[in-house]
Amino acid sequence: MEHQTNEIQSLMEQGHMLLGYKNWSDADKSFGQVLELSADYAPAYIGKLCVQLKVQHEENLADYGKPLEDIEYFQNALKFAEGMYREKVLYYNRSIHEAIGEANEAIIEANETERLTRNRAIKERNSRFDAWMSADKGLQMSKLPSRAEQFELRKDRNGNPVSYFSSRKKIISLCRWQLDCKCGNLYDDGAEFCPACGLSTAEEDNE
Repeated sequence: MEHQTNEIQSLMEQGHMLLGYKNWSDADKSFGQVLELSADYAPAYIGKLCVQLKVQHEENLADYGKPLEDIEYFQNALKFAEGMYREKVLYYNRSIHEAIGEANEAIIEANETERLTRNRAIKERNSRFDAWMSADKGLQMSKLPSRAEQFELRKDRNGNPVSYFSSRKKIISLCRWQLDCKCGNLYDDGAEFCPACGLSTAEEDNE
């Protein structure tokens, strides 16, 4: 019995040394020989797990990045592990899950920060656009001719002045079209009714 224990210990040390050299094939053979001597030796299953995942040191399993519970070697190790070694094996998998949880939280936080930054940029852009439109509207109104000027400007083909209210006319100023109503109000093209008197654009067109 003592001889078997010493042989298992020697093979385990050899297997871990081979893991350190990335000699996966020979390391796997060493751990396999241990299991031939003792099929319920949990550390040998963890050794085979390290070979499968290409992990050089058992402690590095905690940094593997993917859960271990669905891997057969890990399941066998838990099946036979006892006491402190069982807690150690569970710690490897628990550390992985904690790291994954922290990474997911970081991703969620980064996405939220990006969303807030994007929304803030959109609001700032809209605010600048509204300010520009407000200033531009004032400039447009300053460019519109007065009632008297419009009367003088509007003439028929023979050069005779045309009454300001005799017809509907589109006035273009910078980037907007506006309509003049019979009541004298100016309003945006596309409206169905004059907001001042309620006269429909269709009624004006029919006159």
